[in-house]
Amino acid sequence: MRKAERNLESYLVKRVSDLMYQARLDAIKKHEDCNDNQARTVELTEEQYLTCIPSWCSKDAWAFLCKYWTSNEYKDKRKAAQASRVKSKDVAQNRGGSRPWGETQQLLEYKFGPDKAGTLNTYAIMKSGFKNMDNTGRSAPIPSRRAQNRLDNYNARTQLAENSKELDAQALYCMEGGFAHGRVPIADGVVDKETLIAAKSSNIRSTNTAAYRTMVEENEQLRETNQELNQTNELLIEENSVSHQMIMSLYANLKRQPLPELLSRLANIDARRQQVTASAHAAATNPIDMLSANDINTDDDDDDYVMNEDDDSYDGLDEHDDICDDLDEDDNSCDGSGDNVGSEEVDMHASGSE
Repeated sequence: MRKAERNLESYLVKRVSDLMYQARLDAIKKHEDCNDNQARTVELTEEQYLTCIPSWCSKDAWAFLCKYWTSNEYKDKRKAAQASRVKSKDVAQNRGGSRPWGETQQLLEYKFGPDKAGTLNTYAIMKSGFKNMDNTGRSAPIPSRRAQNRLDNYNARTQLAENSKELDAQALYCMEGGFAHGRVPIADGVVDKETLIAAKSSNIRSTNTAAYRTMVEENEQLRETNQELNQTNELLIEENSVSHQMIMSLYANLKRQPLPELLSRLANIDARRQQVTASAHAAATNPIDMLSANDINTDDDDDDYVMNEDDDSYDGLDEHDDICDDLDEDDNSCDGSGDNVGSEEVDMHASGSE
């Protein structure tokens, strides 16, 4: 029951947001006698907006909207959204109109059966256009490379059947390294909030555990390498000692003395060797060097090595029904096919529209 209520609330938020976006375009079309594409490039004055009130909106709510659409706050948000869109050469544009994920999936199942309502085909159709699919319900090629890469990435991570409706929260969370812009890349708003929070928590724990284990393995490898170098060094010292004794014996047999500068250099080398040996013994008492593999707890449940984050936080996750970095002409919401497209954010707390 709670899941149904959340899905309904998510759907209504999306529809109201789309309605507010389309209301401005409809007012401009009425005033300027133009289509949606032309209306997106036009801005009216507050007085001009007021003359184009729709039949379904109260006067107080419409007056609030007209004032908001001509405010600096709205214009700044609009410019920022347009600039964000321009930065990307290949946005994962949504070509399914304003129809959300769940509704698209239900429509596919109604028209073509459950086999065509799987996650992969639903996403592909939303990115290639509902009108462009063939008569069997299979999607047309996705024009956006970014959207195709997302689909391939998800498919490779999950290895689910083509007609599966299952949404893997862990895969969705990890695909782009967490909540990019507060969203998951596929079917945003459809996956339960609690499931995504659990995926986030699991990813934090597994990532840090893996990093810690890698550190332990590297430390053990360095210890083994150091042991091998010490053994090699001991052999070299012994070999040099034998060579030194042989040379000194040769000088004694010849009844001659080595050059004084050579004896001085040998004395300096011996002094330096003694100093290095003393330093090595001191370093051996370092706590890090005293660690052994048996001293380190690599258990997954060891919370001492888990990042301290609030698992109840949600990174501002939206509950839009599809991928919402699909930017339209005027804002940073989902683009459509010419009507009822994405929405610009409007703070309706004081709108009086109730």
